[in-house]
Amino acid sequence: MTKNFPKSEDYRRMYTTSAFGGFSIYDVRMNLVDMQDGHPETQAEVIMTPLAAKQLAVWLTSQVKEYERMFGKIKDKPTAKAKKKLEENKKQAKTAGYS
Repeated sequence: MTKNFPKSEDYRRMYTTSAFGGFSIYDVRMNLVDMQDGHPETQAEVIMTPLAAKQLAVWLTSQVKEYERMFGKIKDKPTAKAKKKLEENKKQAKTAGYS
């Protein structure tokens, strides 16, 4: 279920192909990365409390399970066909005004 909250003035939508990060005793950090002409480019860094990170992990797990239930198992490494589709989707997202 999607919750609709008002968007802040600096709200933006972005496309990412990878995420990585780390944690300290105080917070969890996640960098959202996209491949630009074959080179990784960090799009944003998300900093959250450990509780928010745990809630995100639970939510993401449920979303992936539902996706796989509907469309089949997500492969760990994309096929050439999937990579081509990913690039097409990325171009469409930029054309539609998504960063």
